[in-house]
Amino acid sequence: TVADLEADNGVVHVIDAVMIPSSLPSTVADIIINSNSHNTLEAAVVAAGLVETLQSPGPFTVFAPTDAAFAALPAGTVEALLADIPALTNILLYHVVGSKAKSSSLSNGQKIITVQGKPVTVTINENGVFINNAKVTVADLEADNGVVHVIDAVLIPETTTSVRDLDKGSAKVNIYPNPASSVVKFDLKPASDNTLVSYVRIAKMDGKILIDIPVKESQFTYNVDKLAPGMYFVSVKQNNKVTTEKLIVK
Repeated sequence: TVADLEADNGVVHVIDAVMIPSSLPSTVADIIINSNSHNTLEAAVVAAGLVETLQSPGPFTVFAPTDAAFAALPAGTVEALLADIPALTNILLYHVVGSKAKSSSLSNGQKIITVQGKPVTVTINENGVFINNAKVTVADLEADNGVVHVIDAVLIPETTTSVRDLDKGSAKVNIYPNPASSVVKFDLKPASDNTLVSYVRIAKMDGKILIDIPVKESQFTYNVDKLAPGMYFVSVKQNNKVTTEKLIVK
């Protein structure tokens, strides 16, 4: 409607309509697939068979970790997850909410139930917006079936036992090598009262308990070659205090 509004660094033409690019993503899956920063997430979504789900009507909210977020995981984690589809799916669904939650609807301390079944916690402070411990770096990428928020860390769901120390005086467990392919060594540090735990528990990412290993010494080895490649939780419990570490089997 108005042409050739000149400036020192260019020219402006006034138009009477908003131009919409033909490649505008129509689904949250398209946003992930078309992003140059989410190649690992795209590979994971494809491997888990979730592309069609995320292209369905929804609505969905997806917290999308970047490639850098996946790269920050312990060495071998991504490969182990891609080899364990149930565990991979469990983690991916922890990044999806079955409703549309734009940034304007989030509040500090809010808990949002994910499709995986467990909640994530929203924290809003002077440093930004966080989902659990992951910072939202780009918010409100909208699609026809929902919205995507880019985050800088991978969200790991808690199992039926806590993935954090419930008490500073609880027993500790160190695992090495980790990732492992054959034998691992468990190094148990007793609780503050110097009593040792009676067993070490290995569970899958979905919380399913695989084995309880009786403990007779503070250091012992265990053969993991019968475990399928993937990520596991190793927990020790004493006086209702639980400590859990991650074990990656290659």
